[in-house]
Amino acid sequence: MDIKGRTNRPERPASGKAADEARTIFAYLLLACKNLSLYPEGHAIGMNSIRHFHARLTEYTRQYGAFRIEVERTRVVCGAAEVFAGPSEEGSLPFTLFRDGIRWLEFERGATLEEVQELLSIINRYSILAAEPEGDIVTALWEARFEHIRYEAADFFFGLSAEQTATVSTFDAGPKLDTSHTDRMDPDSGPPIDPSVLILSSDELEELKTMISDEEAASASAHLRMLLDSLLFYEEEADLKIILTVLKNEFALFLVRGEYDSALIIVEGLHYLARSGRIISRLKPLIDVFIFTISDFSTLKPVYEAWPYLSLGHLRTLSRLFHFLDPCALETLARMIVMQQPPQHEQILEEAIIALSGQNPSVLKSLLNKADDRIVARLIPVLTKLNTEEAIEFLLAMCRKPAVFVRRLALRALLKLSAPPAGKIFDFIGDEDADIRRLVLRQLGRVRDSAAETLLVTYLEEGAAGSGSHLLECYRTLGKCGSERSVAFLKKKLMRRRWYPGAAKSPECLGAAEALAGMDNPQARQVLDAAAKSLFPWMRRLVARTIRNRKQGETR
Repeated sequence: MDIKGRTNRPERPASGKAADEARTIFAYLLLACKNLSLYPEGHAIGMNSIRHFHARLTEYTRQYGAFRIEVERTRVVCGAAEVFAGPSEEGSLPFTLFRDGIRWLEFERGATLEEVQELLSIINRYSILAAEPEGDIVTALWEARFEHIRYEAADFFFGLSAEQTATVSTFDAGPKLDTSHTDRMDPDSGPPIDPSVLILSSDELEELKTMISDEEAASASAHLRMLLDSLLFYEEEADLKIILTVLKNEFALFLVRGEYDSALIIVEGLHYLARSGRIISRLKPLIDVFIFTISDFSTLKPVYEAWPYLSLGHLRTLSRLFHFLDPCALETLARMIVMQQPPQHEQILEEAIIALSGQNPSVLKSLLNKADDRIVARLIPVLTKLNTEEAIEFLLAMCRKPAVFVRRLALRALLKLSAPPAGKIFDFIGDEDADIRRLVLRQLGRVRDSAAETLLVTYLEEGAAGSGSHLLECYRTLGKCGSERSVAFLKKKLMRRRWYPGAAKSPECLGAAEALAGMDNPQARQVLDAAAKSLFPWMRRLVARTIRNRKQGETR
């Protein structure tokens, strides 16, 4: 039971939006108290901290009702949500409140900026105990007689009089003034004002909106830069975490509101600080954790949902913002790139994916392994623009995907990006898809290559090529990439069934003849000349037809 005899207390869910908002508000409160302790009374940084805490507090109480924190020895709770945990250092807000016996502190709806400012000034004044203290925090709070701020003090505070104890947190503002007389005009006050002169024209209204918007943007920018600058003045990790928590919540809120310029200020500022050499060593890993946290899908979801409909100005801002994110943002960007969207949207996403992939290729590899086929297929053209060894390995891995259309795209992209060694792509020569087999054979037959020649001869000797059109294509490819080393093998395939009546139609005989005709060396010509003079008519016809078809193909 509190001093006023109330036993009920506001209960809110321990998780969810209300709990997250409560933690954010408390972080703002801690930051405001810290800034008040560091700067002289009335300093701009301290005042700005109070104003921003009050603005967030006002929004919170409008949505959820009173903001009430309950102070325990090692934690602070709002409703059922824990907003602070761990030992408190002397001079901090939780330590001061617990030390002075404040069991709970509540801001009701309607709390004014002046009330908040005076409350925080009182807390700051008594945050460090003097050797001979003059007064105490509970007495100061009683004397302030706040209208919208309530609290409960522990019973062991005996410094108050009976009257003070009975009236703690029960200040009554008194009857409201009767303002009804303002409706009756004083005869000496002059003629009434014509309401029409107070109406703004459309141009004036538009100008006023612009002024308000510019003022709000300037205020938000100044606030963010103040928060970023404050990271240079704090040394304790707990203080740094408070500021980064505020920045993280601000960043997420800006994305929800579509205020991408403000979100960019945060990540750009942190990026600059991390590389400026002006920060203490323990802040750098905290900034890295911050960037990693805001780069996940849960934070970037508002951008994902709004992406296809964004203006060119927003696209330019987000293009810069993406480059400051952690590579784990690739998951979100990959989801976005398969959306129906204008070409400029796709270009920005491709550039961001390329930039982030360059920072940590292993993240892209993991994404390609687990993403669905539609996303993988869309990322394949992006891989060709990386033009790195990792990109080639990624494409080779995609050539082994179960989906045929993915394998086709990956192999075409791979062959476009580079001329891979025969050993890299030969495994795909037996793919179930005819297009993939043809692509492999075409690549193997581009130049004379001993590696491709050896692989093809082994493949044909083992009979892995079957007995259909694929077998014939393999022989033709051997004729393009092979040398005199293959002549003996081809002669054996061509001549071994000279007596067999149906040998003229054998794919092996046809293939061997075409392979020999395709080789530009004396040894191959000698075999064909001998075959052209064979005693078997079908052999002579086969060689003649092969040479004729080849000459016709060369003249086309």
